[in-house]
Amino acid sequence: MLISDGHDSHITGDWIGFCIDHDIALLVLPPHSSHRTQPLDVAVFGPLKRHMGAKLENLRQLQLARLDKGEWTGVFAEAHENAFTSQNIKAAFRGTGIHPFLPSKLLRRTPSVTPEPDESVLSTPPPITPFPNSVLTSSPMNIDEVYTANSALSNLIESAESISSDGKEYFNCLVRSSNRLRAEKVIIEKQNDALESRVTARRTNLSGKRKAIGDDSLVTTAKIFRGVRDAEQKPKESRAKKLKVAGKKKQQARDSFSEEFSTDSEGVEDLEVVVLDSIEVLV
Repeated sequence: MLISDGHDSHITGDWIGFCIDHDIALLVLPPHSSHRTQPLDVAVFGPLKRHMGAKLENLRQLQLARLDKGEWTGVFAEAHENAFTSQNIKAAFRGTGIHPFLPSKLLRRTPSVTPEPDESVLSTPPPITPFPNSVLTSSPMNIDEVYTANSALSNLIESAESISSDGKEYFNCLVRSSNRLRAEKVIIEKQNDALESRVTARRTNLSGKRKAIGDDSLVTTAKIFRGVRDAEQKPKESRAKKLKVAGKKKQQARDSFSEEFSTDSEGVEDLEVVVLDSIEVLV
């Protein structure tokens, strides 16, 4: 069994076919979970970065403009030797709960979902008011609640005789500004939703291999192998088609240029004959 993350380089048709031919069960980790489930990320890459940082700090203190490849490679080789130890590797598999197999280690680090309150339990309903506390305390503000509160407050101000006309005018301007911002917010949210859906659709089209795998973890199956192969073949066919069209256009351009050059050559030959005849007449 071989466990890897879901990078595209790990789920190619050639690699899956190799694993199937050699009886290797290839498992891919769920997306966006390698910081919890991949042993390298949990207990090996951290020490590697610390060792690299400590070694490079000595060079940075010298205020060098850049590092030579040899210097960086030497630092990495030493840090690699200190980080990729048997102790760290075993701790990585223990920390992820892979070996010994302890799923509870991963579950303890996963945020728990707070259960929704039971609606069957009767409680005293909050008083109905157009000015709930959430208008003042929520972040970000609930625009719909603010709109309702503004409308109610506007009605109160209009009915109050103690407020001057200038104050009423100022408040009405404030309400209009708030309503305008509310409308702009709604428009921007709709535009963002449309843009997000478009980007998601493009990502789906571009990641055909990911669609073939779906939610499966074991990728060394005939079904996924065929799906990945088909997904890899489509871009190749598209590129071949584009190259074919580009080749035709280039050939047409060459043919057109050849025809023009041939016509110009014939005109030059006729001109040479006329010039020679004129010279003979003069002689």
